[in-house]
Amino acid sequence: MADDINVYRVPVETLLDVRFDGFRGTVGRSRLAGETIFEQLENSHRIFITLEGQSRATVAEIDDVPTVRRADRPGMVTVVPAGVRRRVLLEDPDFLILSLWVSDGFLSHCADDEADGPPRPAIVQNVRNHWSLRLAQAFRQAGAGGASAMEIQTLAFALLRHLTRSEGRLSESGGLDPLALGRVLELMQDRLADNLTLTELAGEAGLGVSAFSRAFAKSVGTSPYRHFAAVRMQRAKELLARGGRPLAEIAGETGYADQAHFTAAFTRHTGYSPGKWRSEFGTIPGFLPISRKTALARLA
Repeated sequence: MADDINVYRVPVETLLDVRFDGFRGTVGRSRLAGETIFEQLENSHRIFITLEGQSRATVAEIDDVPTVRRADRPGMVTVVPAGVRRRVLLEDPDFLILSLWVSDGFLSHCADDEADGPPRPAIVQNVRNHWSLRLAQAFRQAGAGGASAMEIQTLAFALLRHLTRSEGRLSESGGLDPLALGRVLELMQDRLADNLTLTELAGEAGLGVSAFSRAFAKSVGTSPYRHFAAVRMQRAKELLARGGRPLAEIAGETGYADQAHFTAAFTRHTGYSPGKWRSEFGTIPGFLPISRKTALARLA
């Protein structure tokens, strides 16, 4: 494998280093107070999976892809194809991470048909995927436990197949691939307070805006806008049910411009003002009522 063009300024304590022809997997621990910045432009495909710990924030930028800002936590996955420049700012990183360097030659073993050539990894920026975390943990345990080369390679191939077969594809039903849908829903949860755009959501799925909107509606049963509004409302109900939070704070945390805007939207969605909803339902553990409109429709 050719040497990587890589500028790192993150101290890493290497705990595991596994190598095959065209493949390298390391587990390293990084601890640093404050901010650090680094760039990548590498000849191999790079994959990072956070195993333990977190960062206060990770700000990542790839050319022609929207910038993302999310705290690292276990299960976060980043995929950077070879030849793609990535710039990263980390705040207070303290995590254990699996790093993979993968050549096209090694990746070709993941293809269903040799004639298809090696699958091309799609860009993924710091999105959470529980299945990838399970495979990464198994890889780490096998490498640290003195497993055979065949077992470790098998786990590596399983992880790479998972990450390369699903990225940015539509399912046979015409909806989003489950992995892509998971990334989109995770982004919605992480960005409730932000002015999230269709372009950013479509970018997470690896699709154009029009194709993404159709596929999302096919998978979820409603438009991205309506689903995001419902997610915000669910979060607002959870905050109201806890009691004591000013409505202006809840409005800001759920992405509304001000308390008046939030009150109007909440009333439209539930049939209750936020204050009335909290006084009637906020003391009932786990109770999040449906809207009056929905209730009437079900009774019809």
